[in-house]
Amino acid sequence: LGFLTDIALSEMESALSAMLSGAYVEETRTLLDVTLTRGTGSEERTLALNDVVVNRGALGGMIDCAVTIDGRFVYAMRGDGVIVATPTGSTAYALSAQGPIVDPLVPAILLVPVAPHALTNRPIAVPDSVV
Repeated sequence: LGFLTDIALSEMESALSAMLSGAYVEETRTLLDVTLTRGTGSEERTLALNDVVVNRGALGGMIDCAVTIDGRFVYAMRGDGVIVATPTGSTAYALSAQGPIVDPLVPAILLVPVAPHALTNRPIAVPDSVV
């Protein structure tokens, strides 16, 4: 299950030859541009093709999250975390957390709660143009 093509080891040479000959389909995929700000104030920026997970890490218990989109409050959540996924990542961790499968060409970002402690916290899809 997934949106990235698998090539069997026995087919690798012929597949590579075909790709080098120009026999491939190029797709544009949504990427997440992520900035991690640590408690010390240090920042780290990276790109993600599948997903980014905000979770409790090694801590026990639940975390409290406030989800905002373009500066507007969407919902508060208590639980194990939140998965922010692209359509490509919708068939990975987000799917196992009850998120929807989204075609990779749909310009969306998924917000999928992980083990939320409320019945009202559900996965949502938002346009990939939001912050």
